[in-house]
Amino acid sequence: MLSILQKYEDGESACFEKIVLDPYARATIGRNGPGLILPEPRKIEQESRFQIPPLRDLVIAEAHIRDLLEKADLGTASKGKSWFERLKIWISSEDCYLRELGVNAVEFQPLQEFDSRNEDEYHWGYMPVNFFSPESSY
Repeated sequence: MLSILQKYEDGESACFEKIVLDPYARATIGRNGPGLILPEPRKIEQESRFQIPPLRDLVIAEAHIRDLLEKADLGTASKGKSWFERLKIWISSEDCYLRELGVNAVEFQPLQEFDSRNEDEYHWGYMPVNFFSPESSY
């Protein structure tokens, strides 16, 4: 809650209050918040991290997570899963066409919380609300 106390020259005062989303929240319920307090992220073991191919061998695709998975046939494996979990399933499946294209790295369009008011409104994440929070609908 943001509170502003305004004092006027005639001695009167007024208090204005507005609920605002914590701009440093690492997760949110939605574009209007509230922000969530999360435990510290677990450490990723060095050997399980993605190994970047040499620069001369990189084939990068820029994509949006929603576009990649919109037509992906994941069957029942994706029921009730988040977009990120579905992406992990798709990338390791036979249906992932990125390997056929020779892609070995993906640059994602923005993944942070953005200002879409409904599912049909779609800005590829370029209407950011919180830079530190992943999009809550994912």
